[in-house]
Amino acid sequence: MRSIAFRCPQGHDSADADYCDVCGTPNPAYSTIHRPQTSTGWFASQQCPVCSSERLGEDRYCTECGYDFDMGQPLPHGLEPAPQPASGPGAGQQAPAPTAAASPTLAVVTELDATRFGEQGAPPPPADVPERLYIIDRSPLVIGRDGPGLDIPIQGDPYVSRHHAEIVWTGSGWGVRDLGSTNSTRVNGDVLQGSEVRLLAPEDVIEVGFFSQLKVRSL
Repeated sequence: MRSIAFRCPQGHDSADADYCDVCGTPNPAYSTIHRPQTSTGWFASQQCPVCSSERLGEDRYCTECGYDFDMGQPLPHGLEPAPQPASGPGAGQQAPAPTAAASPTLAVVTELDATRFGEQGAPPPPADVPERLYIIDRSPLVIGRDGPGLDIPIQGDPYVSRHHAEIVWTGSGWGVRDLGSTNSTRVNGDVLQGSEVRLLAPEDVIEVGFFSQLKVRSL
């Protein structure tokens, strides 16, 4: 039987007591108890030794280059994906897993489009939603409104559907498709139609909900 150390805010049961071993979210209770206090607070500012970007809070990965702060090592190129069971929409229709030779390693960074906060009909913007980096290493990866069973949870945007879109491997590249969301999925401003799979490239922007977006990056 798998030993469960804590349940993370995303609803995952984790065997690791410090970070969720499913999504990487830190255990607030463990962090408060076990991490040493510094002269400026609980967490000292930390720079990425690879690209010199500042670490965002307790995020495990550098949002610029993917450096793993917890393990103290850069993200290896050409990660071999570990096939995992799919859940939610698209289950049973899992696309072929990519290989290191077949695909570049990509990542997406979730962020907010602050230019839309003042638009008519805009929902109240969330108070504090930091950028998060997710490695694209298996297919499908489900994007949706914060909750259990998601690979990429989106917080603070009520216009995002529970299972909004998914990133899939097509055999020749990474793509994204809408999962019948209420408010559609857009790539660089273009609305995805039906079950269309739009191929992704570095610097593409996937827009979901009202002001939430995922920026594609190469690693």
